[in-house]
Amino acid sequence: MYCLAQAKRGLRAALLGVLLLVSTRANAFAQTITLDRTAVTVGREVIAESQLILELKVTAFLDRLPVDLSPAAKRKAAERLVDQTLILQESAESRLELPAPDPVALVNQVKILYPSEAQYRADLERYGITEPELSAHLVAGMQTLTFADLRFRAAAQVSEEALHDYYDKITKARQIMTPPHLLNNGENKGQNDSGQPQSVKAASDRVPTFDESRAEIETLLAGQKSLDALDEWLKTSRAAARIEFHERAFASEPAPLP
Repeated sequence: MYCLAQAKRGLRAALLGVLLLVSTRANAFAQTITLDRTAVTVGREVIAESQLILELKVTAFLDRLPVDLSPAAKRKAAERLVDQTLILQESAESRLELPAPDPVALVNQVKILYPSEAQYRADLERYGITEPELSAHLVAGMQTLTFADLRFRAAAQVSEEALHDYYDKITKARQIMTPPHLLNNGENKGQNDSGQPQSVKAASDRVPTFDESRAEIETLLAGQKSLDALDEWLKTSRAAARIEFHERAFASEPAPLP
């Protein structure tokens, strides 16, 4: 009888332990759901609150600024993620393939801004992000530019007049910022303060001719027209899509991150 009673007590204790474990895990699961609640729905696509927070962390890391988790900042992050979702949806529906950029090369462009690998890693940790998360953010940004280029560049024709107008504008701006003795396209043969021939310095500051600048200006203006077209397309797409912002996900945060 003693052994049976002892066994029963042991069984009750075991059952109690299981119940406590299940309860603890259920609470933890409920907290996870609460923390990762839905922030936005774009049709059937869901953007979680954790994605907004990650977007803000990575953006702050790249800008070297404190993380802003205010409702307004969350809203802007949500709008950026909505735009990315619309672009990916359109790419899939229209079978427009977006070539994936080299993530290693993109991350390396960030790394070179740091004096050492250790400091770069320390900053990642301080902002609470991982290198794969940074890489995914950079790839998404490049895919947005690629989408704009593939979708709208063909229609982004730049007129000859626009090319000349832009060249004249940047030339005048450069003349305003350049000392008078350097405005002769390298023809001034005097000496500078260090005693070197003035033409050496003048040649390095020479204003490129229109023909020399043409390709670069055309690429720049066509790219800007593509981005303008993308903005217009996004406005139309947002209006046509079923987008719902869940306001509870945009509540104020008690304390900012680093």
